[in-house]
Amino acid sequence: MTKDTSPREFPVHTAEAALGIIKLVSLANAGGVAATITGIGALAKNGSFESILALPLFMFSLGVASTIGYAMSLYLRIAEHEGFEPAPTKWLVSDSFTRWSGRAAVILFIGGCLSGTVIVACV
Repeated sequence: MTKDTSPREFPVHTAEAALGIIKLVSLANAGGVAATITGIGALAKNGSFESILALPLFMFSLGVASTIGYAMSLYLRIAEHEGFEPAPTKWLVSDSFTRWSGRAAVILFIGGCLSGTVIVACV
């Protein structure tokens, strides 16, 4: 079996699937931010809150930022493939950045959910 060394193509259905995943993960992380802020408000005592409650908020916020990085990287890669001007920074369209920013968004969402659940169960 030979390894395919041809440039990767972005078929329309692949781009549409990626867009759906980007929307799902970004809405999930944004919902996590909103739910965590609501939880912090509900668990606040006399205008102060436990600093541990900020952990899920931090994780969900980083998840939103990772999703934005993933979307930018993916769109720049598609545009570069279509013949538009190459991206000003090559690291942004690299395979490793695209993979890890997408993975980070999902991992941070799961981490935010788990940490929030554990914190609420213990408080």
